[in-house]
Amino acid sequence: MKKNHILFACIHNSGRSKIAEAFFNYYVNKLNKKNILSCSSAGTYPKKNVNTNVQKVMKEVGINIIGKPQIINNDMLSKTDIVFTMGCDIDSDKCPNILDKKTVDWNLTDPSEKSLEEVRKIRDQIADKVKNLIQKLLTEKA
Repeated sequence: MKKNHILFACIHNSGRSKIAEAFFNYYVNKLNKKNILSCSSAGTYPKKNVNTNVQKVMKEVGINIIGKPQIINNDMLSKTDIVFTMGCDIDSDKCPNILDKKTVDWNLTDPSEKSLEEVRKIRDQIADKVKNLIQKLLTEKA
């Protein structure tokens, strides 16, 4: 059975896409489905570090975000089945091969410059979207 690989993409890879990646890995590990589902996250203009409030609200639910923001590259795209964007325009000049992939936009609010309470709401929206995505992917594989 072919492994599905998801890319969560945004501009800075310091907030929404990092939350999505962390929840995806958490739920996939919990379901013991690492053999058929995987993900990564990246951005077209990554920041140096993950947003501090994002790290805080994820720790509240027992998930540590690991890894620095990274840039989308062709190697990453070559193994990706579906790209989920977070509600931001991905610069296709900076990343032209992204146009070759099936892309779904989740239209989420950017957590940068938001209060902890607002970032919690964004976190919870992403958690719901990720749960639904995993369920859909597993149903399609059944």
